[in-house]
Amino acid sequence: MSRVPESGVSALGLQRQHGEVAEDDARRLYGVLNNRLMDHAYLADDYSIADIATYPWIARHEWHKVDLNDFPHVKRWFDAISARPAVQKGMNVPPAPK
Repeated sequence: MSRVPESGVSALGLQRQHGEVAEDDARRLYGVLNNRLMDHAYLADDYSIADIATYPWIARHEWHKVDLNDFPHVKRWFDAISARPAVQKGMNVPPAPK
């Protein structure tokens, strides 16, 4: 399931094409990130708003039907950002139902 409304646009802003999410475009965007992160720890060299803004989109990689193992530099970056206590706290807002 790709989490795209029948009439609409995916979380990445990709239009439905013939009833399917533009998965090739999603993979292309992950590839752009992967290439950038090949030689950089973070998107703007140091941890910045670029990482903070991009992380929640990549956190939904399963919705985009993307396996992060296919993008090792994105996966490394994602794992590093995910380990930050402030990110963990922020991703739990609102708290998960009990």
